[in-house]
Parts: sequence; structure tokens; C-alpha cells
Amino acid sequence: MSTRNMDVVFATRGEWMTFIKMVDVPQVRREPQRDEERNSFQMEVAVMMDVDGETVRRHMTMMNLSNSGLMLKSDQEFEKGMQVLIEVNPDGKPFHVVGVVRHCTQTLGGNKVGVRLIFS
Repeated sequence: MSTRNMDVVFATRGEWMTFIKMVDVPQVRREPQRDEERNSFQMEVAVMMDVDGETVRRHMTMMNLSNSGLMLKSDQEFEKGMQVLIEVNPDGKPFHVVGVVRHCTQTLGGNKVGVRLIFS
């Protein structure tokens, strides 16, 4: 992984795409409103965000992913535009991606949170 900041390893876009290929997830059809196909894949992740000036860490389930984003299932509501840091730990070697919340939709059992990833 390319970038380190205070012992946090940030994935590049290429490394994120390699991760998608590594987990060998089935692609689902692209919906008309989507730029890319979504890949159904569930994994527990840690999400860090700023709440009232404090960094809060919460565990959530990643429900799907694509080359430029992912969807989280959360008990918490998120504001559109909120920045989040997501820790992915597939094999004991955690890496991080940064994203911006694009939508938060209430659903049965929680909220679906769409996150657009930001790569430097």
C-alpha cells in the first residue's frame, strides 16, 4: 500500500481494484442510476468519523463495493457530505480508504450508507 500517515496505510485506486479482484466477488448488473457495477460482498469494517469534534470508531458491515465506492449497513444515520475513514482488514493486514457519504437511506434493520471513495 502506498501512503502512510500516522501508522495508517491508505490504499491507492489500483490497490482497491486489486482488492476487489482478490475477494472474487460476483458482479451484479449495473442499475441505470449507477456509473459502475456493484459487487455484492459482505465484510465487517471499522469506520472512523468526526462527531462533535471527536473521532469516533464504529464497526459496520460493508454490503457491496465497486471501483469507486461501497455501501455500509449502519444503525447510525449519516449526513450527506460527511467524510469517513474506513479500515478494511481482509487478511490481518489492514488498509484504509477515505470516502464521502453520498446518501443514507433508512431500511429494514438500519441504514444503507453509500460512500464515494476518494483516492489521492
